[in-house]
Amino acid sequence: MSLIRWAILDPTGAPVRLGTLPASASAADLPDADVVWVPEAMSREEVWASRCVNGVWVPRADLPPPEPEPTAAAVAARALEAGRREARAQVLEAAAHVQRLYLTDLPGQTLVYEHKRLQALAYLAASADAPAPEDAEVYPLLASELRAGRAGSYWQAAQVIAYRAGVWTGLAAALDAARYRADDALAAAQDEAAIAAALAAYAAALDALTATYPPG
Repeated sequence: MSLIRWAILDPTGAPVRLGTLPASASAADLPDADVVWVPEAMSREEVWASRCVNGVWVPRADLPPPEPEPTAAAVAARALEAGRREARAQVLEAAAHVQRLYLTDLPGQTLVYEHKRLQALAYLAASADAPAPEDAEVYPLLASELRAGRAGSYWQAAQVIAYRAGVWTGLAAALDAARYRADDALAAAQDEAAIAAALAAYAAALDALTATYPPG
């Protein structure tokens, strides 16, 4: 076992570096003449808070006073805020989980969905009087729906994509509203029970949401 047994001092006698030696060491084992011996009874914290004057370690008067111990109220407030942070993280993760029930979780996939929606709306607008020509160069994402066997025509593909986009808009609005309500409830929570109640209400809202908008 090694103990703090030597120190290098600045010109005022304050330690700037500490070193260890085995418990059986003596002053004769000091590494060189530029260091001073630290009594075995002194802890690391005590050495840093002291100054060596003429070989005697005395408390330093130039250090700021130690911070007072936090009050019970302060400890409780910090614990409450930590609970809120953890709960907010759970809220975000739950929202992400619900989104993954409806959207393919791939990098850039949201852009694919948006381009599909725009092409579907453009095709439906062009087909107001009669179905527009099925041009894969103009509507490549509608063409991919046909190649995948998900639709029999551009018109059908556009209708399905536009419908799903509308459903997702309603779902996203409901999900955001539930998340905002949970955030507000957590901000107002004053104890663990209130935090738990906010999370339970949020979970119930998400269950109702997925029941209204069944995945698949």
